[in-house]
Amino acid sequence: MNEEATSLIELLDQLVPPQEPPPISMAPQTAGWAVLAAAILLGVAVALWRWFKHYRANAYRRAAIAAIEQANGDAAEIALVVRRCALAAFPRTDVAQLTGESWVLFLEATGKGVEFDAATAATLTEAPYRQESAASPAFVNTVKRWIKTHKADRATEARHPISEGTEARA
Repeated sequence: MNEEATSLIELLDQLVPPQEPPPISMAPQTAGWAVLAAAILLGVAVALWRWFKHYRANAYRRAAIAAIEQANGDAAEIALVVRRCALAAFPRTDVAQLTGESWVLFLEATGKGVEFDAATAATLTEAPYRQESAASPAFVNTVKRWIKTHKADRATEARHPISEGTEARA
């Protein structure tokens, strides 16, 4: 037997290091992933477009809330803002002729869970005809709730001015 006297270290030095494998590609290997990515991008684009349309369609609501804040508790001005908001959201033929109890019933029917108590309804209908009228916090809160929650008529484009100098566009 021919034995060469080699040590373990010499044997290890004779080993050839293995080749480094090629890098793994992170690109999708099938067309399904590309289709899925396109579908996700399209879904995000549609969602953004719908959000933008909703945001623009509710510009009159934001303008009405701002006009109420600027009214400084003047009930007549707030009642006028509510009327303008209703005219922006619903057809003029449905809103313009409403007065008194029919006006309050219309607001209750179109507002989501909004009920005007007797004092709030009286303030809403009588304030525009009084010289000075102060709005109670309950009145302001009820009116704001109606503005935020009413179900607008989709056929009507909200393009009516809510307050002077402010024009809401759909």
